[in-house]
Amino acid sequence: MAKPTDLVQGTLDLLILRTLALQPMHGWGIAQRMRQISPGVLQMNQRALYPALYRLEHQGWIRAKWAESGNNRRAKFYSLTLDGAIYPRQEQAQWKLLSLALITLLIHAQETYSEQVSRAMTAPSNAMPFELGRGFLILVEGQIGPLTHLKFILDTGTTHTMVNAQIADRLSLRRHKGKVLSFDKHIKVDWTSLPELRLGPLTVRNSPAMVGDLKRVSEFADGVDAIVGLDVLRAAESIRIDYRSRLIAMKVPADALASSLNASALTILVPLQGRPARLIIDTGLQGVLLYEDRIQRDLPHLRLSGPISRASVGRLRGRAANLAGIDLGAQELQSSVLLLRKAPSSLPADIDGCLGINTLQAGMIELNFASHTLRWQ
Repeated sequence: MAKPTDLVQGTLDLLILRTLALQPMHGWGIAQRMRQISPGVLQMNQRALYPALYRLEHQGWIRAKWAESGNNRRAKFYSLTLDGAIYPRQEQAQWKLLSLALITLLIHAQETYSEQVSRAMTAPSNAMPFELGRGFLILVEGQIGPLTHLKFILDTGTTHTMVNAQIADRLSLRRHKGKVLSFDKHIKVDWTSLPELRLGPLTVRNSPAMVGDLKRVSEFADGVDAIVGLDVLRAAESIRIDYRSRLIAMKVPADALASSLNASALTILVPLQGRPARLIIDTGLQGVLLYEDRIQRDLPHLRLSGPISRASVGRLRGRAANLAGIDLGAQELQSSVLLLRKAPSSLPADIDGCLGINTLQAGMIELNFASHTLRWQ
C-alpha cells in the first residue's frame, strides 16, 4: 500500500488558506478535510500544521477564535481575514504554472527512463557495442580469418575496404599490384582477397580488399586494423546505429552470408539554404564536404560564413568554412564544411558532396541499403 504523501514546506500555507475558504475549522478538522479531498494522498503532519497556523495568524491572513467543537470540547477555530482570502487567488496562478512545469519534467524523466529500459529490453540479440572515436567515428570489433578482436572503422564514404599491412602479413595473404581511382587519380595499391570477414552477424567471404598503411590514408586510423567500406557494409540490408546505448544492429540476408558485393553509395537530398543538394551519407566524415564546381552549378547563391581558410582531411586538401541553413526536417542546423575545388569525374553528376552523420545530431540513425533510405531521430 502506498504511503501517504507528506506535505512539502512552502505548499502548506496555500493549502491551509484554500481549505479555510470553505468554512472556519479547527486544526484537526483542517487535516481531516485535506485528507478527504485528496483521497488519503496528502498527509498533514501535526508538528508542521500548528506552527504554520501560528505563522499565518501572525501574518494577518487568518484569525483564531475559541469555540465549542462537535464533541462539546473547546477548540481554536481558524477563519480567513480579507488579506487571507485574497492571497490564495494571487498565488494560485503561479502554483498552476509551477505544477505544470513539475508534471512536465517528471513525465519527461519517466518517458526517458522507460525509453531506455525499452531499448535495453528490445535490443536485437545480434547488436554489437561500438566506440565513438573523435566524436564521430564508428569503431567496432571484428574478425578477419582466425584473427579476432580486431578494430574496424565503419566508413560509408569509402568504396573499398582496406586492411592494415600488418594484418595481411599475419595472415600470409597473397597480394598483387593494382590501382584504385581516387579523386581522378589512379593510385597504385596492393590488393588481396580476404578469406572471411566477420562483423557482428555479417559474414563476407572471398572479398577483395586493399592493403596498406592505414595511417597514411586516414589521420584517425592509429591502432585500427581495417577501414570497412561500402563493398562490405552494403552486404547488410540495414544498419542501425544507436548512439544512446552505443549499440549497432545489422539486418543481414536470410542466409547470413554475403558474397555478392555492391559499393554504390547511399545518398540523401538535403535543402541547403532552401536549395536541394544531393549528399553521400558518410560515417567517416565530420561535418559536410562540398565540391565547389558542383555548388557553383547547382547552388550558386550558397552563403558561407566565418573565415575561409586552407584545410585538409587525410589526403584531401581544400578550404574550410561554416555553413548555416542545413534543413533536416524539424530542425535547421549549421556545420563546418570542407570545400574541394573539383568533384571526381567518376562521381555521379547529381552528387554535390558528402554529409557526415554527426551533423544530424541524432540519437539513432538507420541506414537502409535495401530501400535506399536514411532514418534518424
